[in-house]
Amino acid sequence: MIRAARALLARKGRLTSTLLDVAPETPSARQYIERFGSLGRVYELVGYEPSSRQRQALDRGVGKPRGEAG
Repeated sequence: MIRAARALLARKGRLTSTLLDVAPETPSARQYIERFGSLGRVYELVGYEPSSRQRQALDRGVGKPRGEAG
């Protein structure tokens, strides 16, 4: 999963839940969240520095399993 996300990052230059969802070679963003706990954790594992806007969303709990915001 991480290898696929890294490849997507290399190809697109960024990662988002939408990119993960539409890329045929990666599992859905939801699957990454369920496996790794949050998109923030996935970003860390692939070496991606989220934009300030993405970071704010992550800080608000976007990209975490449902019911675990904050």
